[in-house]
Amino acid sequence: MESITQAVVLAAGRGERLYPLTAKRPKVMLCVANKPILEYVIDALSSSGIIDLIIIVGYYSEKVQEYFGSGANFGVNIRYLKQDSQLGTSHALSVASELLEDHFLVVPADNIIDADILSNIHTTSRNAALLVSNTMGSQYGVAMVKNDCVLGILEKPEGVETGLVSTGIYKFSNEIIPYVLDELDLPTAINRFINDGFEVTAVRGHGIWSDAIDASDLIHVNAEVSTKIEPRLAGTIEDGVYITGNVSIGINSIIRSGCYLVGPVIVGDGCEIGPNSVLMPYSSLGHQVTVEAFGLIKNSIIGNSVHIKSHSSVIDSVILHGCSFGSFFHASAGPNIYNSESSERNVNLGAVVGESVRVGSHVTIEAGCHIGPDTRIGSNNIVRNSVPANTLIL
Repeated sequence: MESITQAVVLAAGRGERLYPLTAKRPKVMLCVANKPILEYVIDALSSSGIIDLIIIVGYYSEKVQEYFGSGANFGVNIRYLKQDSQLGTSHALSVASELLEDHFLVVPADNIIDADILSNIHTTSRNAALLVSNTMGSQYGVAMVKNDCVLGILEKPEGVETGLVSTGIYKFSNEIIPYVLDELDLPTAINRFINDGFEVTAVRGHGIWSDAIDASDLIHVNAEVSTKIEPRLAGTIEDGVYITGNVSIGINSIIRSGCYLVGPVIVGDGCEIGPNSVLMPYSSLGHQVTVEAFGLIKNSIIGNSVHIKSHSSVIDSVILHGCSFGSFFHASAGPNIYNSESSERNVNLGAVVGESVRVGSHVTIEAGCHIGPDTRIGSNNIVRNSVPANTLIL
């Protein structure tokens, strides 16, 4: 058994299926319950005593580096390496090959995890794969296991919905390095490694491991995580405000009279809500958010510096940073069909709005519409189809 302190964190990818949310930032910097996804990964590693991190960055790498810096504020030491072309996970790991210790973890940066999920792998045998039971096998790599050994990994197999899925979290000895250097994707490298006689132990994970493939997943994961928040009532709460359940209100925020908050709800710092607005469960509002009078937010993610004027409603939606909406704006959910390369499923989704979108008054964005960043939508419009970036709708 080898306890380790080094991890390679793979954070170079874009997250294509989360467009337009990833038009100006990588998936790892999308917020869930007001924290970037990557922050959950770093917190889990730090809590597990794994503090020497090599983060492989690529797409919008500056967003990662500006937020996390040296890692000192997060209890870790971070070195950044650039993967100039996102050719695959094995190629990403190869970027760090000269810095790898005898034993190390490999952790994808785009999944929500906690320390419990790591508890059985970083103190196990020389080479190991962390697996979880999952009903969406066709979206991931499914492991073939016998006698607690991994025989191989099938990447996104068609028609395989239930099985032991690879989380993408591995413990390796430096014996893996030659295989990593020769391949683009880790499952291919690992299969060659196993075929050449190296043993990879199958470790079952017990803890949090959540992935967001599309925007509806992001809303679902946000709901899961927000149920675990600690109540916090900072800022100013005026008379006549009703609060029930787990609600977190940040410093310098103001909740005006007549507001109704049903937790779990998260309100960041410097926000102004109401008067007479309603925040329903599983809503996360970032910092410097304004929701004017008679607003309704439900089961939605609202980014930083978003301004929503009076008599507006946002349901089952994701709105990124720097957006503004006129009065009587509405984004409500409805059934949508999500198509991936290997499956089709029904989802319930409202609007998905990229950064710095400006919307006039009396605008409705219909269910499932994706609005690209820097779009301008004039008043008195009904948006029935998705809109690319930098679009002007009069």
